Amino acid sequence: MTDSMDGRVVDPGAVEAQAVELPFLRDFFAKQGTNFVRSYSNSPQCVPSRSSMCTGRRTDQIEAWSNEKGLAASEDGTLDKACIYFYGAEQCAAWAKVQNHSETIFSGLERLGYGVKLYGKVDIGGGLMNDPKVRESVSANGWHRGVSRGIVTRSADIRRPTKGAPLSLTSDTQDHVHPEDWRTVDRCRGWIQGLPPAE
Repeated sequence: MTDSMDGRVVDPGAVEAQAVELPFLRDFFAKQGTNFVRSYSNSPQCVPSRSSMCTGRRTDQIEAWSNEKGLAASEDGTLDKACIYFYGAEQCAAWAKVQNHSETIFSGLERLGYGVKLYGKVDIGGGLMNDPKVRESVSANGWHRGVSRGIVTRSADIRRPTKGAPLSLTSDTQDHVHPEDWRTVDRCRGWIQGLPPAE
């Protein structure tokens, strides 16, 4: 599963689509007459959107309204260390009680026997960064208090660029909103290529 990718990569007519192979997500659906060039997420900010996506619960149910508030605890009730750092244990415990999530897509897949590896900006909180092994490959924790970089927005038509620069797997310019994403793509590709062949 991937999220937060430049939506132009799913548009077969876009130059950016040539940057990455998406035989199922782009090519299969396009042949069936479907694309995602005018799709929406449930929140315009990453932390609430990802928290909702990963728990299967609406933003209003988990009360993650902005990038300053992710999931306050893991499924087993362990408070998120970053939440405690920014807001204190008492406030995080109160949020965790309201959020009341018992599983994420990651723990659900692991319970079913799938090998789960996280890369990039998972950005949901939920105690994921409490685990040193996860911190090795995940770059953000779901608590952006005090960070003011501005909000990047785009038209609902994802064929319109965020900053006007074409995607490039080899370009690391300031024109890209998150150039580290392409390094994450390379790490994910390496992990997938290292998996044993299917039997």
